[in-house]
Amino acid sequence: MKRYWWIVFIYVAILTSLSIINLKTAPVTDFVDTKPEITIVSQDSSDLATKPFTKNFLNYLSKNTQNVDLKESETTDALFYQEISMILYLPKDLESKILSGQKITLDYRTSGNYTAELSKNLIKRYFELQRTEILESKNSSKEQSNIPSENSEKIISRLNQRLDQSPTVRLASKNATNLSKIAAFFNFTSYTIIAIILYVTCFINASFNKPTVKKRTMVSSLYLKKYNFSLLLANSIFAFSVFALLTTLSFFVLGDIVLTPFFIFEILNILLYTLAALTLAELVSTFNLSRDAVSGVVNLLSLAPAFLSGAFVPTYFLPSFVLTIAHIFPTYWFIDTNNKITTMTEFSFNSFLTILPNLLVLVLFSIIFIVANLVLSKKKRINI
Repeated sequence: MKRYWWIVFIYVAILTSLSIINLKTAPVTDFVDTKPEITIVSQDSSDLATKPFTKNFLNYLSKNTQNVDLKESETTDALFYQEISMILYLPKDLESKILSGQKITLDYRTSGNYTAELSKNLIKRYFELQRTEILESKNSSKEQSNIPSENSEKIISRLNQRLDQSPTVRLASKNATNLSKIAAFFNFTSYTIIAIILYVTCFINASFNKPTVKKRTMVSSLYLKKYNFSLLLANSIFAFSVFALLTTLSFFVLGDIVLTPFFIFEILNILLYTLAALTLAELVSTFNLSRDAVSGVVNLLSLAPAFLSGAFVPTYFLPSFVLTIAHIFPTYWFIDTNNKITTMTEFSFNSFLTILPNLLVLVLFSIIFIVANLVLSKKKRINI
């Protein structure tokens, strides 16, 4: 057993390094109000003091967007390199169209990113509310022509009051950031656990399955059942020592953020995943693989599920067909449970019920591996 501790050390070092890097670059879940960057090109050179509605619209844009002052010849390049998200063109007759109650549609060019869509929504909201105020003012004063200038200030005042009404943003979970960091750490841990347990268990069992060792065992006074039980017990102690080691490591890497009741769900999840990894390792050991073959099989059974299930790349970046394939691996269900825990808002039995199906799937994997191991062992049993 001592000769294999270097494997544990290497994988734990990799896990710690990647986790620290990942935590430093972890996404922030706090809400940030974004102001899109736009350039306004006015085709009207007259004094804005005589055009209160146009002036108010520009004031609205200055509050809700970041106005980038560029020459018209520079706007195309700025848009291409996404230095700005929109070029907005103001027509000469904008004021008259507003006063007549027409539906306002401005010409623009956008970069096509999400801030460009935000700019369009801001402009659309402004003109819809403004048109509503103007039409209501016309109906109340029974005016069918342009609005008298003395009513403009009242309309603009009511319009600005409605524009100032903004929604209150409330995050669904106060612990979202901390839970995301915990999930990110244990998502990396999934690869470490299965790789360490597969490597060491397969190497140990391969040593005991050598023909010379097996023959000496068969002729000894030790009962075969007791021998197999002792070997399984030793592998189990090692596997759950890895579980204890990595759980303890999480306290050093993550710090105080693990002091949350949701961490109990994480412990249960990683415990069942460790059991699935152990039973898988015992199943692989029945094939009596050589040391070189063990390395190849371990890389296949640890790296492939890690990449397909979201251990290294978040699942929302992976195509749906990749995640569909990943369902055949215990790693997928382990990581999916971690991701579900990050969305929890309260520690309750109902919260536990949301992850219970995934935990039962991990138990089912363990049962399948145990049954397959028993069937293969029975078929491979020979008289020596």
